[in-house]
Amino acid sequence: MSRGVRQALSWRAKVVIAVAVAVLAGVLLSSATIYIVVRHDLYHRVDAALRRENDLVLQNGISEIVKPRKATLARLSELPTLVQLVNSKGDVIAAQNASVHLPVTSLARRVAGENGHISGSFDDLTISGIPVRMLVAPYGNGQAIEVIKPVGSIQNELDRLLVVLVIVSSTGVLFALLLGLLVAGAALRPIRRLTRAVERVEKTGDLHERIEVGKQDEIGRLASALNSMLGVLETTQRAQRQLVADASHELRTPLAGLRTNVEVLAENESLPPTERVQLVDDIRLQFDNLTALISDLVDLAREDEGVKADEPYEVVYLDDIVMTSINRLKLAYPDILVESNVEVTPLRGSRARLERAVFNILDNAAKWSPAGKLIQVNLVGNELSVRDSGPGMSSRDLEHAFDRFYRGQASRRVPGFGLGLAITRRIVESHGGSITIESELGSHTLVTVNLSPAASSSA
Repeated sequence: MSRGVRQALSWRAKVVIAVAVAVLAGVLLSSATIYIVVRHDLYHRVDAALRRENDLVLQNGISEIVKPRKATLARLSELPTLVQLVNSKGDVIAAQNASVHLPVTSLARRVAGENGHISGSFDDLTISGIPVRMLVAPYGNGQAIEVIKPVGSIQNELDRLLVVLVIVSSTGVLFALLLGLLVAGAALRPIRRLTRAVERVEKTGDLHERIEVGKQDEIGRLASALNSMLGVLETTQRAQRQLVADASHELRTPLAGLRTNVEVLAENESLPPTERVQLVDDIRLQFDNLTALISDLVDLAREDEGVKADEPYEVVYLDDIVMTSINRLKLAYPDILVESNVEVTPLRGSRARLERAVFNILDNAAKWSPAGKLIQVNLVGNELSVRDSGPGMSSRDLEHAFDRFYRGQASRRVPGFGLGLAITRRIVESHGGSITIESELGSHTLVTVNLSPAASSSA
């Protein structure tokens, strides 16, 4: 069967063909075994009879066995056995029936010529269209005995057996084809159900569609896996739609402000210089906010995609990243006090992404800590903790702290878009770690990052 034909066949046809081929191979093997065993048994009986006849000749002498019998070659099949004595020249010394001239084979002449040095041997012949079995054995004095027994009845039995086996084999193959159709139909029923469900999802785009699982067999596990995949796709699609909606909402405000300020500048050419400078500063600030928002959105989408192929992990030092981020923080917030306890911590990861995550945590702590208050930074082992001196977070804010674009009532007073912690969590999780937040209202907020041993390096 060519490759093109195999590809064109349906799975059901392949199952039916496979079952039929398997049954056919089994039936042929069984039939051949039965035929060989029966044939061997029948011919074993004939050979035993020929040996007994030969033993009688050797025990009693040829004169006692070779007695006249009225027979012709036409009636050869009716005789139990025939015996004749021959020499190495091919002459018949004595025959059980003078009217039946049996052939003197080359085997008989060779056995006679060896004068007993060659043991007896069997041969199959056809005499006047009648199949016979011959035993040639040494007799001594340069002579050999030919003992012949017709085997036409045995061959007839074997022919009938062969016909029966062919009929049985054909019936078995037909039955196998029917059984294969039934089995393939039953096996394909749940697969067809899965196919229809997947095609429905493809046609409607409704990822809320679920497939009936049924039994927990291979098909059931496949259905469960497809349901899980649909659930993941549905969640991803929902998150993407929410991201687009939230991003559109967040972009609307700075764009509206920019448009308003630009229109005021365009329509009022006689604005006082101080107001014009203030408008330009507002436009610059709105551009900065818009750029920061777009940068956060790009980073968030980038984290959703995971690490890129051109950004492989390498050995980095988290302690160096933390100290670099602290120095940046002091430049941005000169009134904030930072107390640090940092140990050498080598890791395997992306330095740029880890820097973004660490600075996001420090930047949040600085935003909420009043001027002159202390931020505590500790890096011990693979655990980084940042404790601020801010007002703390409510239980509701803690619950949604890592949600994209979520900003609590109090957080709306400080700049930001509610994306920093979402980005930070994705970075930490992509490095095999976890991030948690603990907070006490009116006291502090503690952010803890744990990097698993899988992200660590002994370098």
